Amino acid sequence: MTAKINSIETTSQQKIEQNLDEHRITHAAILFLGSNSHLYSMEKIGEESGFESYDAFYNCSKQLTGMSPEEMRDYVRARNSLNGMFVEEDAGGAKAGRVKAQREEKVIEGSYPKTINHK
Repeated sequence: MTAKINSIETTSQQKIEQNLDEHRITHAAILFLGSNSHLYSMEKIGEESGFESYDAFYNCSKQLTGMSPEEMRDYVRARNSLNGMFVEEDAGGAKAGRVKAQREEKVIEGSYPKTINHK
């Protein structure tokens, strides 16, 4: 019984940490869209988003979006939107999301709203 409780606690903690990381990355992306974002270094954007270091920011960004912070900045600025930013797994466990969204953008050029794509 104790092992089952520990497993549930571990899974819950992992979900909380992932949600927190997603929130931090979303916050960084919103900062990239700000009119004064060019005044801040990547380290400052990461710090303002809750990351302890640039390395933590970089690793989380790569894991959740498949992009470095610099690539993510360019991605959201080019689209003026966060849509399609996060990498998602399809039913087969393969990474989809951003790549699929990029294909759709070629078909529906410029039709994405300027809002955050919440999960």
